[in-house]
Amino acid sequence: MRRARRIALIAIATIVLLEVSLQILAVGFWLFAAKPQVTAEAGRSVVYCVGDSFTAGLGASSREESYPAQLERHLRAKLGDTWSVANGGFPGNSSREVLGELDARIDTIEPTVVCVVVGANDDWKLPEPLSLEDHDASEWVAPGDFRFECRILRLLRTARSRRPFVTSNEATDSKDPGPRTTTSEQPPPDMPKPKRAPIETGHPRDRNNELFGFERSARTALGAGDLATAERDTQRLLDAVGPDSELAAIAWRLLAQVLSKRNEKPGVDEALATLRRMANARERARIAEETVDAWFESGREQEALALARQHAPRFADSARLHDKRAFLELQHGDPAAARQASDRAIATGDPTDRGRYRGYLRTRFRVYQKHDKDVALDALLRAHELGSTEADTRMLLQFVVWDYDRAAFEQRVARVVESERARRELVRVYESIVDLDETQRRKESVYRTHLEQVIWRCRRTGAKVVFASYPHQQRSWYRRLAATIADETGVAWVDTADALALRIRAEPDADFFVADGHCNDAGYGVMAEAIGNTIVTITR
Repeated sequence: MRRARRIALIAIATIVLLEVSLQILAVGFWLFAAKPQVTAEAGRSVVYCVGDSFTAGLGASSREESYPAQLERHLRAKLGDTWSVANGGFPGNSSREVLGELDARIDTIEPTVVCVVVGANDDWKLPEPLSLEDHDASEWVAPGDFRFECRILRLLRTARSRRPFVTSNEATDSKDPGPRTTTSEQPPPDMPKPKRAPIETGHPRDRNNELFGFERSARTALGAGDLATAERDTQRLLDAVGPDSELAAIAWRLLAQVLSKRNEKPGVDEALATLRRMANARERARIAEETVDAWFESGREQEALALARQHAPRFADSARLHDKRAFLELQHGDPAAARQASDRAIATGDPTDRGRYRGYLRTRFRVYQKHDKDVALDALLRAHELGSTEADTRMLLQFVVWDYDRAAFEQRVARVVESERARRELVRVYESIVDLDETQRRKESVYRTHLEQVIWRCRRTGAKVVFASYPHQQRSWYRRLAATIADETGVAWVDTADALALRIRAEPDADFFVADGHCNDAGYGVMAEAIGNTIVTITR
């Protein structure tokens, strides 16, 4: 009994001594570590860099060689001396700390651009979710203030979590290409685009099936010489579609053929004149679509949205224009208008153009994700059957899948998806997601919540947002998720890991890291250049 008591006392003393030692080391690090520099010079355009030790510049020879400092020199060389960069990074920051300090900082320095590199510390810290609505910025511990926490618990969490970074050699051997931030609008090679056939999926409530039925019936009757039936079904198609849609053009061509066989020349002339007017209208719609895209891609989202709102009533059957408007309305805080525009895009889009129609369905998913998960899920299931890759489907499905048990999910798949192969794929993706560890699921949910609030907060003040990856080729959930959120919200995404990999291949003998995995001066220089080039693009 005495021996057991002595062992217990020794164990307790050892734990206390270890905790005291770790606290002393933490205080020492806090006293000597560089504090965040969040001041900005008056009259300058400011880039505010937020994040953890990679933003603070741990591993650099001096604060002047951190990536924010090198970024400032890069921007001044490209854009002039009116630019400055404020470094708000601090070692140990998670997405919670970044969000918590953001309110006060952006009000103080009024940044033009906010650059975010965060996520590694979310992997082991398991931060509690922070909501802006419940958050009092005056009570927040400012970056650079000492944060008391149990250091032994932190050490254990770090040991249990998988390594957040890998070496450049491991990166070269990895077969994981990383997150996809763009998706092709073309069908995959093994799924050729149909010329003019109804979509393969069977959706009883889908109006397009009925429209294509009219077209098929009219063509069949015309080929058989049944002109009365051909004219009747052609007229049904004209009555059911918009005056400027592609199906309306098909109907007028069919009607011209019917009238030509009857030798009704005035009717043929009228049909052909209508086709010419429609061609002109479609050309004007195409110009409007490309103009909105050009404004959006140049970073001028407000102008793009205003133009989309202006042109949408004029080109009621431009699915591409309505889809872009839905995306922009969602980003600028009008979900009702976004849903209306998305509904219009789906109703007027051509499902035989699989690549573009998949894009409309993905937009519909994002628009309805927080308002009607059933509609969002149906859109995602249909997009998958039309050719979305398994990786793209998994990327989006993980955000709604937790609202469905297996039976409910399979029932919805059976109702929406006709292809047995696609059904099996979707069930397999569902199983791979729900098998995630509960802790991992929580990490991703909290991280997503914080980054979405960062974007909302910055955009509310007019600041543009840039997300950047850590400068390592890594198979990490936070890199994948940050790229996904950037893609969903239209935020600029900079893959500094890819930029560094290119440099490593070009200069195999060059050294970009210090022993603990942080960058050295050269590594931070690559980060600064990659991020700087993106900022130059979105601010010009």
